[in-house]
Amino acid sequence: MKLAAQAQADFSELPSLVPDSEPGAFLLSWHGQLGRTYFLQFSQDLVNWQYLPSIEVGVSELGVYRFRSASPACFARLQYVDRTAADYYGADFDGDGVGNWVEVQRGLNPLVADLDSDRDGMPDAWEFAHGLDPNNPADSTDDSDGDGVRAKDELTFGLDPRSADAGAASGGCSVFAYTANDELSGYSSPSGISTSYAPDAEGNVQP
Repeated sequence: MKLAAQAQADFSELPSLVPDSEPGAFLLSWHGQLGRTYFLQFSQDLVNWQYLPSIEVGVSELGVYRFRSASPACFARLQYVDRTAADYYGADFDGDGVGNWVEVQRGLNPLVADLDSDRDGMPDAWEFAHGLDPNNPADSTDDSDGDGVRAKDELTFGLDPRSADAGAASGGCSVFAYTANDELSGYSSPSGISTSYAPDAEGNVQP
């Protein structure tokens, strides 16, 4: 007997997940509640959860979403918030400076303010805006523009990590000096004001 998804007359908000007619496809359904916005997640092991590429608004009727999974073991759950917006994809429900849809695409929680998901000292919104990965703490030491300055130091001094606007030589707009352990040891502004730095016990630079 084929399992059936919820019917329109079933008012349960609890999600129902059944195999769809196409091999490898699943049908997720639930009765959405008016005034709520839903974020859909699935897992193959009940430990690692991924967001499905959709944001749904409850309108007091049945919500249905079809998706594919490479594993026959598949689980689903709903996250929701009692909020809606005219543009709920672009809205920022957790107020962390990153829109709901961008967070879903990047695997971040759109309902919990994650200002610095990877704890690398660079806010998620700044990393997104400058082409960095908010889930990769190693990119804090990247130098994608080749000006000799780490990304986290470009942030500290208001520079752009995608533009060679500084360097370790006097020809740049700003001058940076690093120790043999790749820690910032000195900075000179374009006006010639210099500051010396030393890392604290946690590796953060302190003037």
